[in-house]
Amino acid sequence: MSTDYEISVQPRDDWMQVFLSIRVRGPLTETIPEEEIYTRLTTLGVTQGIDIPAIRRSIEAASRHGMSQKRVPIAHGVPPKAQCPGYYIFAPKLRALDPIFRQDRDCGPDEKPDRLPDNAEGAEVSPSPGPDSGGVSDPQRGLRSAPESQSTSGTFAGESPVGDSGGVSDSQAAHPSKPESPSSGGPVGHSASGTGKSTPEKSTPGKGPDYSEPVSIHNRVDYREIQSYLVVSRGEILAIWKQPTPGEPGYDVRGRQVTLPNQTITTLEPGEGTRVEGGRVYAEVTGKLSWNAKSFFVETTIRIKGNIDYRVGNIRFPGNLILEGEVRDRFKVWIGGTLDCLHGLDVHQIMTGGAVTVKEGIIGHGRGLLRTKSRVSARHVENCTIEALGDVVLEKACYNSRVYTRGSVILPKGRIVGGQVKTRDTISAGVVGNVAESVTELVLGIDFVVERMVDHYNTRQQAIRSARRELAREARVGRIREQRAEKRFAQLMEEEEYNNEQLIRLLPLLDVNDTAALEVHDTIYPGVRLRICSLQFTPTKPLKAVRFFIDKENGIISYEKLARS
Repeated sequence: MSTDYEISVQPRDDWMQVFLSIRVRGPLTETIPEEEIYTRLTTLGVTQGIDIPAIRRSIEAASRHGMSQKRVPIAHGVPPKAQCPGYYIFAPKLRALDPIFRQDRDCGPDEKPDRLPDNAEGAEVSPSPGPDSGGVSDPQRGLRSAPESQSTSGTFAGESPVGDSGGVSDSQAAHPSKPESPSSGGPVGHSASGTGKSTPEKSTPGKGPDYSEPVSIHNRVDYREIQSYLVVSRGEILAIWKQPTPGEPGYDVRGRQVTLPNQTITTLEPGEGTRVEGGRVYAEVTGKLSWNAKSFFVETTIRIKGNIDYRVGNIRFPGNLILEGEVRDRFKVWIGGTLDCLHGLDVHQIMTGGAVTVKEGIIGHGRGLLRTKSRVSARHVENCTIEALGDVVLEKACYNSRVYTRGSVILPKGRIVGGQVKTRDTISAGVVGNVAESVTELVLGIDFVVERMVDHYNTRQQAIRSARRELAREARVGRIREQRAEKRFAQLMEEEEYNNEQLIRLLPLLDVNDTAALEVHDTIYPGVRLRICSLQFTPTKPLKAVRFFIDKENGIISYEKLARS
């Protein structure tokens, strides 16, 4: 035997592998014999899983090239597989949940993590229109994953920027969600310890596997778009049942049988807002995917116990929102249901499909916009723009705000000072204006949505006329070919004709309620500019307890004393 090399054969502690090491001390004068290695394996009692090609490659590398070999696996046992009960795994879209339910499941060392195929039926259902949902009430267990789709935009829908219905548009597309994690779906809520308790990872903003990518706008990162919830749509597949698998014994390199204890998996069961069909779990409603220690479910209402800030992100959700904190500056709320605010509401941009109820006041800081398809009720409004299709009910006051509604403005014991109020129906207030004669504009009997559409088409008409004049001037001086000028002129004429048709249709709908009235229960001061439909009136002295209305016989705005209740 040559003394220029040294052979070491070392088994792993569990005898599932054997490693070969060859240390070359200098140039070899002969090839290392394979029999020497086999002899050492026999001495150790290794009889199973010997990798002959690996042994020969190692010998050739050491003998011909003089390369030492370190811990080359040359024998392998057959790993056992534990008996695994059935469990649910999440659909591909929801794989961001995997780290939260990460468990050290051991159904055999070589078993790959289970996953639902990407082409599984129902796995790519897009969420229905609406802003996104919650789980924000428990931020430590929330999933920071941006929703795939949300809407409820900030414009009243119609044929132009503002439409006939006055409703919140469902055309606003939300930012895309974070690319799916490459990790595959593990068991939903399975417990590695077998204690029957799931152990979701805690969520930390900006860190960890549950952190979604911020939205980049013009090379700037908007961290407000990082959201703390996941929205699923009705009919979307949430999870699939993984059938139980039988256990199989294994063998070590000495031929001895190796077994694993049966695996215990506690899976989260489908809960409220889900349905099970054909081994798959589907969302029964559109809402926020949530879970607890026993089940996963879909909620149509989210509750935020803190503030809407960078921890939570902008809110886009198709259901209802209960807010216990505040809305921080420049954060947006777009929801398809109702908004209940248990304190004051700072407004930057809030769009809702349902009623807005605020326990204290609404503050807009001069630029805030609150838009809803339903009614608004609050203690007071200050420096804010409110657009509602229902009534606006206030307890105390409306200061320097723009309130537009297709219903009524009701604050019989409150005051309206400054700003502009437009309603289709009645305004009922305690005091209007103040002794300083601040300009306060009240417009009644007008549909503000139709008025906005009329303004839009009038603006377009002016732009078309200017374009026609510019086109005629360029044609006169020869800057544009005659054929091209004629084609462009025809296009402008066609657009002008369309705008005229829309104006003819909308103008009769503008002054829709000549029975609208202003009721002042205490005092109305000079400085108030009152308009009912097309008629105007400005009081020249303070008036107390009066009701303003249209005197149709004389074609003027008249007033009368209110009856004392």
